[in-house]
Amino acid sequence: MKKYPDGKLNKSDDGAIRIAVYIENGRVVLNFGTDLSWIGFDKETLKKVIEELQEKYNEIMKYRTKKTVAIDFDGVIHKYSHGYGDGSIYDEPIEGAFDFIQKLMGEGYAVYIHSTRSPWKIKSWLLFHTFATEYDAEGLGGDPTNYKYPKYGFTLMVIPFWKKFWNEENVLGISRRKLPALVYIDDRAVKFEGDWKKVRAEIKENLF
Repeated sequence: MKKYPDGKLNKSDDGAIRIAVYIENGRVVLNFGTDLSWIGFDKETLKKVIEELQEKYNEIMKYRTKKTVAIDFDGVIHKYSHGYGDGSIYDEPIEGAFDFIQKLMGEGYAVYIHSTRSPWKIKSWLLFHTFATEYDAEGLGGDPTNYKYPKYGFTLMVIPFWKKFWNEENVLGISRRKLPALVYIDDRAVKFEGDWKKVRAEIKENLF
């Protein structure tokens, strides 16, 4: 305080103010309690503000991902009977996959599919298997190529690149990225529980 008497950095400084950091409507708010044209921090205060912002950010991310389920595509939703092949999505859905997703969403979970495949190709495949056409629902006069009516109560969306998490209700997201989630469902996963020897043994068991 000897360097900054009364919290003032220079003659134009009004002096020390109180800063509040809190969460409101899913956002981290940095509230200065007054109108400001500029603000300066010493190193210690700046460090405290950054730590507080990080803590609140972590709280938000924990909340936003605590009810998100990520599901792999090939071998979990898409049967993938003959492996990758020519890269096309050629197979039928695994029985019960869409009913399972519907139940998860009914229990309040957000669900997305992640895959290295094109999300637009996956969406086309999902549209064919999870939507009814106008003709299916309306009969003669309906367009048999317009997949309009969800069969399982959810719609589909390719997740935009700028979204860093997925928490949409009743919308099945599709992404190339592995976004934060409570759990990841995958047919080839090895669960890590702090023991690398156990992981190595499990890999060797599956490889040989």
